[in-house]
Amino acid sequence: MNTASTDLSQPPHKGRKLALMIGGGALTGFFGALGLMTLIDSGALGSLGPSREIALLVAMLYAFMGVLVGFGALSPRLGARFLNVQDAEELREMRQSLLASGIGSVAFGGVLAVLALTGPGAVLAPMAGAVAAGVLLVIATLASVRSMKHSDELMRTVSRQAGSTAFYLVLLIIGGWAALSIFGFMPQPQMIDILTLIWAILIIATFGVCAKRGMLGVR
Repeated sequence: MNTASTDLSQPPHKGRKLALMIGGGALTGFFGALGLMTLIDSGALGSLGPSREIALLVAMLYAFMGVLVGFGALSPRLGARFLNVQDAEELREMRQSLLASGIGSVAFGGVLAVLALTGPGAVLAPMAGAVAAGVLLVIATLASVRSMKHSDELMRTVSRQAGSTAFYLVLLIIGGWAALSIFGFMPQPQMIDILTLIWAILIIATFGVCAKRGMLGVR
């Protein structure tokens, strides 16, 4: 009798968690993007154009993911409610890796944001942008190394596979765009377009590998 009751109670729990993850993510993403576009339209960030605006949206996605992961690591009981983990104990065990990963994600997104905000019409001068991007890149690299150091073998394998997948996607998508532009079928990409695609492809590759391994199911 107790067993049946437990089994029946699990699907609603997972359903609520899925709704929280999707709904919360969608609302946060919507209002975050709305706030960013309002800031851009105000002219506070200079004259950017579509390419740089898209780059900022991708950078915001990295920051959003990093903050969520970092918050979950710092507050496992709350993090277990919206992160795809078994329970709070799993977050405590992965705390060092997740904290470093969160910091790295925010810093890596910051690099792209700085690149989008540097140059003619933007708010950052080239030298200031170069220094800021360099510092953030060092932070992202160190955080990534620390995260890998504290990761288990499964996560190291996922990271390697995601890197390999991203390489082929970059070759296919960016290489394909370059080839088509040479043939005159597409306009030549701007440098910020290429960088934005690389950042976006890294996310797509990571989620793709996780999905293939069945790691995206609600736990």
